[in-house]
Amino acid sequence: MYAEIFDNNKRYKIISVTSHLSLGEAFGNCMKKSEEATDAFLDLIKSIQPNLEIIGNDEIDKIFSEIRMIFTRLSITDSIHLATAIRNKCENLRTVDKDLYELENKKVFNVAQKYGCKDFKITNMEEKIKKWQK
Repeated sequence: MYAEIFDNNKRYKIISVTSHLSLGEAFGNCMKKSEEATDAFLDLIKSIQPNLEIIGNDEIDKIFSEIRMIFTRLSITDSIHLATAIRNKCENLRTVDKDLYELENKKVFNVAQKYGCKDFKITNMEEKIKKWQK
């Protein structure tokens, strides 16, 4: 995903969006792994900061509740991520999280439409990341 941020911004301006909770979750996961992983994560965030907008998770209550009713197997954390993306009218939630990218597209699209997010989709980034790593 990070290579995409750098590559695309050479051609046209893309702002990537993440919530403070997502950022905290990623940071916490790095801290569990090692000090090196934590340092690498911080360096990465510093390097993409000009193309990164950090948003809050405020005012997602109604969307969150609906997502929890429709996607009952989805965790609270993933429901927050999805509701935040829809609330902020993101066009594409890019993820390696199978729980999110395997959601039924039509149901996700319908919830997003209801809240004014017209072209919302969830993209599985696993294959792209594998290509970038080669």
